[in-house]
Amino acid sequence: MSIKPSDYVFDSSNECERLERQAKLQGIERHLRHFQLQPGARVLDGGCGSGAMARLLASRHPAVQVVGIDLNPGYIAYARNRATAEELGNLTFEAADLAALPLADASFDVVWSHLVLYFLPHPDVALREFRRVLRPGGTLLIALHDSPLLTNFPEDPDIQMRLERVMPGLGAVRLARKLPLMLRDEGFRDITVVAEMDAIYTILGRIGPAHRRNLEEILASALPRISEILGGCQQAEAFRTDLLAYFDRPDTCSYTTLWVVEGTAPGGLFA
Repeated sequence: MSIKPSDYVFDSSNECERLERQAKLQGIERHLRHFQLQPGARVLDGGCGSGAMARLLASRHPAVQVVGIDLNPGYIAYARNRATAEELGNLTFEAADLAALPLADASFDVVWSHLVLYFLPHPDVALREFRRVLRPGGTLLIALHDSPLLTNFPEDPDIQMRLERVMPGLGAVRLARKLPLMLRDEGFRDITVVAEMDAIYTILGRIGPAHRRNLEEILASALPRISEILGGCQQAEAFRTDLLAYFDRPDTCSYTTLWVVEGTAPGGLFA
């Protein structure tokens, strides 16, 4: 089953700019601790979006080659322009489907994929492709939220009921907890999970302006899908209004974890 760039539920004309702002909200620099890169290593960013993480890796590791892949040609054009402006000669981008990567077997030392797999109709196929392009003993790093916006206190029963319908309709929001077994089934070994509180969707008390803007933009781009889930535009608009009002309250909290699942590709010295 082929997918189109417009199948991405948050696709919009300003999505790359939103992703750049979100990367700052999240503090993506902290993800660098997951990478152990040697000079000459090749890194694939699978589903690179605006290219924020690919650019960060290329700038911090000038002796490493970084390749960013995304299905949306518009996002790739944006990422290329930013990389050119930042004079990153060790970074390239290409528009392609993660389910059919136009890359040679065993050609990367690390594959990184951030907040992507839960939007794919068949994430297992992407995992198989990641394994194919990894060298024996190479490292796969998958970062996903687990159940975003679904753990709230105190719960508003009506909002919570709608969230339980909407969030799984936007993506496979509980995929992170399945990933270790999925990696095992694809032959990966030494599988580990690092879970931490997420900086995007963890909201303690009244939501701040930057986080509110991010959530507003996400909800706006997803309104057509939310309308399908809830049964109409009026219901979708009411959901957006009610959810933002809930997060505007000083007496509410929402907790989301970010999981980074790591595995080692089969083969290599210790296979």
